[in-house]
Amino acid sequence: MRLLKAGSDGTLRLTKNLSKNIPRYAILSHTWSTNDEDEVTFADLNDGSGKNKDGYVKIHFCWTQAQKDNNIQHFWVDTCCIDKSNRPELDEAIVSMFRWYRDAEKCYVYLSDVSVGVGGRHRSSEATWESDFRNSRWFTRGWTLQELLAPKSVDFFSREGTWLGNRCTLERPIHEITGIPIMALRGVAVANFSVPERMRWTTKRNTTRPEDKAYCLLGIFGVFLSPIYGEGEQHAFLRLQDEIDRRLGSRANAEQLLHGQRPSPVWHVPFDRPLEFVGRANELNRLKRQICDPSSHGMVSILGLGGMGKSRLALELVLQLRSEHLHWSIFWIEATDQLTFERDILEIGKKLGIPEIEDDKADVKMLVKQWLSNVTRDSWLLVLDNADDEAVWTKRSNPTDRKSTLVDCLPRSTHGSILITTRSRSVAIYLAGKEMIELSTMSPDEARTILTNTLEKPEMAADENLTSVLLEKLTYLPLAIIQAASYINMTQDPLETYLELLFEPEEEVIKLLSEDFGDRSRYSTAQNAVAMTWLVSFNQIRQHHPFAADLLSSMACLHEKNIPRSLLPAISLKKDAIDAFATLKGYSFVTRQTGEKDRQIHEELYEMHQLVHLAVRNWLRTQGTLGDWMKASLSRVTELFPTRDHKHRGVWTLYLPHAQRLCGDEKVEDSSERYQLLEKMGLCFIVDGKYDEAVKMHSAVVEWREKNLEPLQELTLSGYNNLGEALNWKGDFFSAEKYLEKAFPRLTEIKAGGRRPSSCLCK
Repeated sequence: MRLLKAGSDGTLRLTKNLSKNIPRYAILSHTWSTNDEDEVTFADLNDGSGKNKDGYVKIHFCWTQAQKDNNIQHFWVDTCCIDKSNRPELDEAIVSMFRWYRDAEKCYVYLSDVSVGVGGRHRSSEATWESDFRNSRWFTRGWTLQELLAPKSVDFFSREGTWLGNRCTLERPIHEITGIPIMALRGVAVANFSVPERMRWTTKRNTTRPEDKAYCLLGIFGVFLSPIYGEGEQHAFLRLQDEIDRRLGSRANAEQLLHGQRPSPVWHVPFDRPLEFVGRANELNRLKRQICDPSSHGMVSILGLGGMGKSRLALELVLQLRSEHLHWSIFWIEATDQLTFERDILEIGKKLGIPEIEDDKADVKMLVKQWLSNVTRDSWLLVLDNADDEAVWTKRSNPTDRKSTLVDCLPRSTHGSILITTRSRSVAIYLAGKEMIELSTMSPDEARTILTNTLEKPEMAADENLTSVLLEKLTYLPLAIIQAASYINMTQDPLETYLELLFEPEEEVIKLLSEDFGDRSRYSTAQNAVAMTWLVSFNQIRQHHPFAADLLSSMACLHEKNIPRSLLPAISLKKDAIDAFATLKGYSFVTRQTGEKDRQIHEELYEMHQLVHLAVRNWLRTQGTLGDWMKASLSRVTELFPTRDHKHRGVWTLYLPHAQRLCGDEKVEDSSERYQLLEKMGLCFIVDGKYDEAVKMHSAVVEWREKNLEPLQELTLSGYNNLGEALNWKGDFFSAEKYLEKAFPRLTEIKAGGRRPSSCLCK
């Protein structure tokens, strides 16, 4: 394209024909004079004769207005910027016109038949020009349709150069004059309106040359044709229609649109029907009610632990809706991250036949949003599956960050609904508010049905007791059950063998639960194994919620049940602590219980999902940090573990399972704190009357201290004394005396007093 620019002497000159590196420019929209001789042509501008023509007034207006608007130095006017004697150049201009107007910084509409009168200022005298505006010839011309809709900014001026308003401030009268929808005037891409709708905009518009009636619509329909002047209006429209049909993908669908018929519904779901769906009848019915209810706000979420069956429930729902509502379009998007979202939204746009959807510069997400929000009148359901990442699906933490999130790309319509599956409570609430269905643990009967349905030989689950133990060990988690059945199908070993493997050492169990298996109802790139499915969530928590990650890591070192808040890392700010626990509860990794530390003090207690507990330990192990977390937890429990005073009995009873879990781990077996904690537990076991356990613990303490400490060190002597006391209470007086003698010199006091051996050095 050629542009106009004023030289240093103020003379307007044309640039060379530019194909790239095009500068910012303004563009003029106007109506040609009824006498072509009044217009300034390409030749007039080159030979300097154009200033004497009537048409030079609007060229000069465009130049001065462009300079006022952010000092735009270049501008374009169709009368003089095209060498119409050059046929290839003219053809290129015709097919490029929409793009040139679209890319302009400013578009000025010069209305030569609208006057504000002498001394008129801006819109203050609107009553004097509104009638002229509504009757302006500009609204009847074919080429001005794209000049109205293509630019991002359109301003209207009277013949005096007075600003009348822009496309937004004048949208009401423009809509009434043209019949063009308000949304199109507000900048919604024309591609989002149906072919018949766009065709209606062209009625009552005329062009000087009959073929231009078709050529002026090329940009409106996003198609390209080589102009053939002389072919006639009818033939030009036939070629235009053929190209529109080709762009839509099939003439049949185009004909449906042209005749106002309902196009075929779109089905974009990546999975086939899985195995027979089990359970969740209440949840399924509730989802149907919420999605089909016209008074609902259009979004509903399914929340639950990873592997709980959220996606399977969503899949069963869309399969049933497809058979019950034949005219619905149903779209499924893998919402794991922005890449998967953009991949699926492009495929949806293609299936909808949205024009320009495959253009390199197309904003695919917004095209689909606008189509579903404003264009189509058919019912639709959009599934956002695995919308777990808070960074993608919730508001930005930095309020000054103006970049749009994927939430801004979601369509809203009274005839459409969105279903979200997510592990994150914050995502569920942010997107759907209270319209949320939270999946709970399946019942034993439902879990048994899943197992038998998945087993190649259902009779392998005939032993009800054995099956019950297996399902309980798998926590009735659907993903874990399906994985177990797949493994059994592959090995053909009995259920008992798989159950035995679940009681192997922790690292062996992790290896078993990390076995991937084919599942056609899950994504091929997904981590299907139950031990791996939560890794993404763990990493997201560590990235966005470091306090929650610390709590999760600490809990994994303790027993999974009745975890006291006091044994977890301290968080200085109360809000940070509340948010951290809310995150873990939101992912269903932990649940809160209520227990008593003693009659006066209530202790917050938490329970960690058994398989999540195992998976977190594996995650920490692969990160190389499990040992560090074990030692940190050991230090905290050792520090807080109480004395054997009876008033602390409730506390040590609560702490004991966690202390035992820590002391039983090989990663802390050489730590002096381990034996300090064993000693504290042993003393409490004496009070509890559990003498065998007390002897076992004090024996381990003595053995370690004899190897690592001096014989007469206080801790060594204390160990002898405590072991002697435990043996004494157990009734092994001979052994008790042996160790109490080693606790010399205090033993002499015991014998001299004629008393039975007792604890003299215990704290």
